[in-house]
Amino acid sequence: MKTAKELVALLAREGLTLSVAESLTGGMTASAMVSVPGVSAVFAGGLVSYTYAAKQSLGVSPAVLAAHTAISPETAVEMAARCKEFFATSLAVSVTGNAGPTPQDNQPIGCVYIAVQGQGQPTVLRHRFRGTRNRIRRQAARAALAAREQGKYEEFHWALMEHQARKDEAAVMQIAERVGLDVERLRADMEGEAVDRHIAQSMALAQSLGFTGTPAFVIGGQPAFGLLSQDQMAAMVAEAREAGE
Repeated sequence: MKTAKELVALLAREGLTLSVAESLTGGMTASAMVSVPGVSAVFAGGLVSYTYAAKQSLGVSPAVLAAHTAISPETAVEMAARCKEFFATSLAVSVTGNAGPTPQDNQPIGCVYIAVQGQGQPTVLRHRFRGTRNRIRRQAARAALAAREQGKYEEFHWALMEHQARKDEAAVMQIAERVGLDVERLRADMEGEAVDRHIAQSMALAQSLGFTGTPAFVIGGQPAFGLLSQDQMAAMVAEAREAGE
């Protein structure tokens, strides 16, 4: 998922509506959405809640902010949930993080949390972007546009690991259908046991870097399914090295 145009087409195809709650991106995600003609059929609107007070006005619990800070998965989840309620949309995406120029809320520059709230449990994605303040903000907005599809693939990955179904194509496709993936696209990706290699490389990289959360997703040296950009992967490596020093 690279552009707002693609996201709008996907939402229209699935009969879904979207709203966004933004912090560090300051409306960039909503702006990208409304640049697409006909977007009003699927996009209800966006809210910018930049300060702690604004996040509380959105409906984020003061207790959550006090316990976890504004830059946390907990806050991202509450932002998305309250946004979905406010606009009465099928889905809501929230983005909160630190674009710099200094660390904030005990989080490094470039740390971003994105939450997607649908009808079920929310999905939370963590990113670590590099670059200038505005480059980080642009990367965060692009990641917010891709968050729903990325969340699907992450759920798929962990379902595969849980069920140990990597070599059973029928089971793989059942899992893919359950989490709402494009099965035909996945079947093409599986040629030559690409999924096997993808998982093996992902877990090896994650373990080598000491990650216990979401691993890097790689097929043939390239980001799998568009999950991680080269910049994101480089940032993960740098962050792991910093943590080890």
